[in-house]
Amino acid sequence: MLMLVTAINWVAWFPYVLFDTDWMGREVYGGDVGQMAYDSGVHAGSLGLMLNSVVLVVMSLGVEPLGSLVGEVKWLRAIVNVILAVCMTLTVLITKVAEQQRALNPTLIGNPTMKVKSGALAFFFVLGIPLAISFLSFVTIHTTIY
Repeated sequence: MLMLVTAINWVAWFPYVLFDTDWMGREVYGGDVGQMAYDSGVHAGSLGLMLNSVVLVVMSLGVEPLGSLVGEVKWLRAIVNVILAVCMTLTVLITKVAEQQRALNPTLIGNPTMKVKSGALAFFFVLGIPLAISFLSFVTIHTTIY
């Protein structure tokens, strides 16, 4: 069952890992490849990935105490999968808010409001938590098989 849940989990992670900076450049910052707005968004997405990595490292150190606090590992996995689902859903909300603001004020192309920027960076930040647990599950499965 753990292998099945982890496989489905990685189906959600794959587009995030592959397209996260592109999402920032296109959807949040409103640019196209080669434009300054897109480049600014990709730069901000890279900052988000750095924040994601910092949270992942800190969370990796706290997985065992957190697992003890929650009770069982399966509950911890369930909680982080809910966090992952909520965050992936929030990409739609962040995109719609950014598009709506650009429609009302075209000068925001390439420079979204602080509300949109902070929401997008918070998205990257929070996703470090489920990513740490996903990596832990991968290691657990790998060591169990061998």
